[in-house]
Amino acid sequence: MTRKHGTRNATRPDSTEEHGPTSSEHVRLLRENERLVVERQAAELVRDEYIDLYEIDPLPSLTLDAGYVVRRANRAMLELVALESNGFLKQSLRRFVLNEDRRTLSTHLAKAAKGSLERCRLRLAAKEGPSIPVELWTKALARTGLYQIRMVDLREREQAELEMRRLAQSERAARDQNAAKDTFIAMLSHELRAPLTPALAAASRFRDQSLPESVQKAFVLIRRGILAEVRMIDDLLDVNRIVRGKMSVTCRTASVHEIVREAAAMLSAEAEAKKQTVELALDAEHHCAQVDAVRLRQVFWNLIRNAIKFTGAGGRISVRSWNSDELLMVEVADDGRGIDAANLSRLFAPFDQLDRNRSEAGGLGLGLTISRGLMELQGGGLTAHSGGLGRGARFVAALGTVEPPQEATTSSSEASVEPPRAPPAEQLDVLLVEDHADTLEIMSEVLQDAGFRVHTAASAAEAKRVDLDAIDLIVCDLGLPDQSGLELIAELQAKRRRPALALSGYGMDADIRASKAAGFDEHLVKPVDVHRVVETLHKLALGPA
Repeated sequence: MTRKHGTRNATRPDSTEEHGPTSSEHVRLLRENERLVVERQAAELVRDEYIDLYEIDPLPSLTLDAGYVVRRANRAMLELVALESNGFLKQSLRRFVLNEDRRTLSTHLAKAAKGSLERCRLRLAAKEGPSIPVELWTKALARTGLYQIRMVDLREREQAELEMRRLAQSERAARDQNAAKDTFIAMLSHELRAPLTPALAAASRFRDQSLPESVQKAFVLIRRGILAEVRMIDDLLDVNRIVRGKMSVTCRTASVHEIVREAAAMLSAEAEAKKQTVELALDAEHHCAQVDAVRLRQVFWNLIRNAIKFTGAGGRISVRSWNSDELLMVEVADDGRGIDAANLSRLFAPFDQLDRNRSEAGGLGLGLTISRGLMELQGGGLTAHSGGLGRGARFVAALGTVEPPQEATTSSSEASVEPPRAPPAEQLDVLLVEDHADTLEIMSEVLQDAGFRVHTAASAAEAKRVDLDAIDLIVCDLGLPDQSGLELIAELQAKRRRPALALSGYGMDADIRASKAAGFDEHLVKPVDVHRVVETLHKLALGPA
C-alpha cells in the first residue's frame, strides 16, 4: 500500500503545471501587459496629436478611399469648398472638380496609387463665384489603400501671376511707347531742323557782308530767332536723354571759374538789353573739378539766362563761388520774381512749368531739369532756394574739387606751338547730297563761296550718277527719299574711301554713332552755322594732324 501510494505520488502532476504559470512567468506577463498599455497610450497620443494637427493644418487636407470618396477632411478643406462636413464627407471628390479637370484628377490619383508622391493643378467648383485653382499633393497609403491629399489654394498665386503678366505687358507697352516717342522726337527734330537750315545758312552767309545797317540788323534778328528755336529742339533731345539715362559726359580737369565766365560772356548782350547788372565774385580758392566743360557751360548758361529772364529791367544778378570742405559751390542769385516755397520741389520736374507766364520770354521750361541732370552726371548737385514770390531766387551748384593740372615748366613764349594749318590751296571737289531743295541751293552757294567745286544730288540715285572718281569730299544728309544716307555712304566708301561729313537733322546719340559706323568722319546736326561746315570740310581735307 505504501509502495502503491508512493507510486501515485510519483506520477501526480506538479501543482504549478496544473494551476498556472510560475511566479516568474506571471511577472513577465504583467510587465509585458504594462508595456503594451504604455505603447497603446503612446499610440493613442500620437493619433490624437495627428488628428489635432490634421484638423488645424492651414493647408486643406482630405483622405479619399479607393473609390475617390472623401473619408476625412479638415477644417481648412471645408472652408475652401465652403461646405459643412455633412455636405462634403462620403461624397466623391470628382463632384467638386470642374468637368474639364476630372480626367486630370483620375490620372493624378492613378499615378499616386503606385506609391509615388504626385502633384497636379486643377480647379474646384466653388459654391459661389469663380472656380478655385488648387495644387494637389497626393500620396497613397499602401496598407490601407487610402489617398492622403494636401491642397494648396492658388488663388493668391494666380492673382499674383496675372498681376505679373499685366505688369510685364505694361512694361513692354511702356518700352514700345518709349521707342515710339524716341522715334517721334527724332523725326520731329529732323522735320523742325530742315526748314531752319537754309534760313540759318542764309543769315550766316550775309551777316558779314557789306549791307545796309537795317538789313544787317534783320539778319541778326533772323539768326537769333533761329538759334532760339534750335535751343528748344536741343532741350527736348537733352531732357529725353536725361530722363532715360542715356545722357553721357566726358569729364576732364578744368577751371570751373573759366567756364562760368564764358557762360556769362555769352549772355552779356541779353543782360545789357534789359539794363541788368551781372556781377561775378568768383572767390573760391580751389576751383578746378573733373567736368565736361561743354555740358557744364550749358548748366551755367541755363542758370544765368533764367536769372535774366525772370528779373525785371534794371535788376541785379550775382554769380559767386566759395569752397565748403572739399566742394566748390557756385551760386547764381537774382532779385527777380522769386519762387513760391510750395513749388520748389517741382522746379526740376520735366514738362511741369510752375507758371505758364514763365514762358513769356520763350523756351519750354526744360533748362533746370537738364541742368540738374548734367550736374548729377558730373558728380555734383544743384539746389534751388527762394524767399518766396517777389524775393528773388538762388541756384547753388556743387562740385567736388581736384588739384589743378600741373603748369608747364617753360613759359608760353618759350613753348613750341604748332601754327594752325591753312586750308589746302588747290580747289577741291565736294559732292553735296541733300533732298531739301532750299538747303541744297544755299549750301551749294556757301561752299562755292568758300572755294569748293560743288556737285549736287537730291537723292542717292543722283549721287551715284556723279563722276565719283573726281570727288574729294562728301557732304550727305541722312534722310534721303530713295535710300538712307547711311546706306549710301557705306556703299560709296566701300568703293573708295574719302572724307565724309554727315549733315542731318537727326541728332540723337544713336544717329551719331550710326553715322560714324557707316563711314562718316564727322556728324553736324542741322541747322548749323555755315562757317562751321566750311571749317569742318577744311579739317577733313587736311586729314589727321
